[in-house]
Amino acid sequence: MPNESASPQTLGNHQVSLEMPANCTIYLIRHAEKPDSGPGLSPAGQERAQAYLVYFQNLLNPAGETIRWNYLFASKDSEASHRPFLTLLPLACAKETQAISQKLMYDDTINPVYRE
Repeated sequence: MPNESASPQTLGNHQVSLEMPANCTIYLIRHAEKPDSGPGLSPAGQERAQAYLVYFQNLLNPAGETIRWNYLFASKDSEASHRPFLTLLPLACAKETQAISQKLMYDDTINPVYRE
């Protein structure tokens, strides 16, 4: 249940509520390896992205249930790197997303990759 006492915050020109559910768990991962040149993933990075897919699809919560991923976020692509987004792409595709958005309503420095 959201915290009723959370006050709205300003982010850019938007006012947002920063409420978090009491039982929220956040997993942070590092993007996969970079290639010698270009913004994509190296072969080792592609392997890591696939390994993250296998790992996170089968990850269990403390109750022994498969975790249901409500959101996946990656930092915004730059000319130099698309690695954060590409690292999560296999997991997002496995979730059969309708589309992969590259903007977050209040802060376009973050890419929501998947939202259920």
